[in-house]
Amino acid sequence: MPVVAAAVKSGNVPIYLRGIGSVDAWNTVVVRSQIQGPLIRIAFKEGQMVHKGDLLAEIDPRPYQAQLDQAIALQGRGPYVLQAAIASLQAGDPIDWAEIAALYAELARMTRSSVVELNRAVAVAEVEGPEAALEIVDALALDDYQYLHSTRADLLRRLGRTAEARAAYQRALELTRSGPERRFIERRIEEL
Repeated sequence: MPVVAAAVKSGNVPIYLRGIGSVDAWNTVVVRSQIQGPLIRIAFKEGQMVHKGDLLAEIDPRPYQAQLDQAIALQGRGPYVLQAAIASLQAGDPIDWAEIAALYAELARMTRSSVVELNRAVAVAEVEGPEAALEIVDALALDDYQYLHSTRADLLRRLGRTAEARAAYQRALELTRSGPERRFIERRIEEL
């Protein structure tokens, strides 16, 4: 699992209270993996500093691969099999973006989902570059979908089209309700 980094501030909290009782944090963070399974390797030592992109642990891929192989062998090509195949490929190292893009294309034909097309655009950006992905994104009718605008903004940023990227990030920010996502987009705008 790669580490995702965020800005952290440390310091004393100059508030002292005297009393009897307990203190609970206003905000807590629960870290959950996106997939589950037996760990086959821990890639850090206790107390070791980790950085963005560092591998923390490796989950045994065999159960997932066996399920995927079985579904494909049974001629399963439904949307759930395609989604499982995409998830399996995204867990690979290196990630096979070309195959992911092809599977998303098949899933989009099957479901006729604009959101699936948006996901395909992300994979296409990794294979063919941001310009090809931007063509896909600009053809989608998802104006009220924050992830369309944040994806579009990232593609524009990668193309060096800063003013357009800033406007797209602003539109994504208007549509975003989640505090952490808002802070992430605000940081992206500041970085432009």
